[in-house]
Amino acid sequence: MNRPAIEERILGLENELLRGRQRLTELNAESRETESKMDAIGGAILDCRFWLEQVAPPPGDQPGPKVIDLEAASEGFGIKIVADEADKKEISDE
Repeated sequence: MNRPAIEERILGLENELLRGRQRLTELNAESRETESKMDAIGGAILDCRFWLEQVAPPPGDQPGPKVIDLEAASEGFGIKIVADEADKKEISDE
């Protein structure tokens, strides 16, 4: 191989390396964004579990059926539920 061919090959490898590094940077940014979204979703799931425990404890914790106004019950838990009279649910300990 002559010098110009070797230099051309080295330049091609440098360009491939640069593109690889750029893609890695993009993937890392996407990964951090995805991880942040997953953390937010996980937090929302924990909020929902906490809210559920507050408004509808597991069977045996409180006797008898309980009518829950979901809109009122969700206040203060960071959960927005839009409800009207038709959306109220009866939860019983069965």
